[in-house]
Formats: sequence, C-alpha cells, structure tokens
Amino acid sequence: MPDMKDVSYALCFNCASVYKISNKNQLKCSYCKHCVDIELYKKILGFAKTAVHFGYVYRKKYEEIINNISKRIIPNPIIGNTVEIRLDYFHINKRLMDMDNIAKCVLDALTGIAYVDDRQVILQAATAHSLASIIIITNGIVDLIKPLAQYEEYLFIRVRNVIDTSTVYDKRK
Repeated sequence: MPDMKDVSYALCFNCASVYKISNKNQLKCSYCKHCVDIELYKKILGFAKTAVHFGYVYRKKYEEIINNISKRIIPNPIIGNTVEIRLDYFHINKRLMDMDNIAKCVLDALTGIAYVDDRQVILQAATAHSLASIIIITNGIVDLIKPLAQYEEYLFIRVRNVIDTSTVYDKRK
C-alpha cells in the first residue's frame, strides 16, 4: 500500500479533483466535500496502481505479439489515406478487455507495418463474438471462421486499402 506520510495532496474518487490534505485520518475533498477514510483511500490507491501497471504491461505484450506476427505477413505498409480495419474477436470465456481497448492496441501495433500512421484509418470496426452461444455472421468471409476448429479464443484482423471510399460503409464488403 502507498505510504501517505509524505503526501500532501489527494485525488477525490468522487469528482476527480486534486485537493490538499488537511486531516491525516480522513480525507475530505475541498470541492465536492466527499469524505473517505485514509486506510480505505490507501487500499483503493494500491489497487489502482496495480491495475494500471498490469494493464500497461499486458498491453505492451499484446502489441508485441501482434507486431511480430504482422511483420511476417504484411510485406509493406499501405501508403494511402483510406485504410479500413475490421476486428473480429471470438471468445468462449468472459472478455477481460473492452473492444475499444483491443482496437486501440491493434491500431498502435500495426503502425509502421500495415500502414505508416494510424491516422490513415478512416474506418475501424471491432466486434466481439461469444462462442458460448450460436453466432450468425452475415458479412464475414469464410476465413473468419476457420480458426474455430483449433482455438477457443482468437482475434481476426482484416486490413485493406480502400480505393473507392464509397465501399467503406457497405456492410457486404
């Protein structure tokens, strides 16, 4: 747990304000007046620190895996400003990450490999499919389901350079 004896400011868990600590036993936000016991504050702060560290380390490892696999598959980055990315995440167990976090991680990992910069991406679609129930994929390709025979969890990534941007929003593509 963090040591609070040298800390003179605290973060309010209610309104996200930073305020000066006036009482070392109970913290009271000077903005919203929210109170929290110092021991509970230290416990929450310890959990937050662990979660942030775990999330950062996990994300970097995940990006490295995607980066290494992509380098073997993708010969050159797309140069144009019309890149489309579709992510399909298939899983049996409950997801530990939100799809927007998975998408951002993938976009960052593919930078310099699939495209020069992730600002080139004009469409990004990320979909989670739980394999615990029947799924119907109407706009997918056959390769999308092939790994189901071998894996309980996988991420299928599709990247393409869209020449005609009118096809970007066509769900059949």
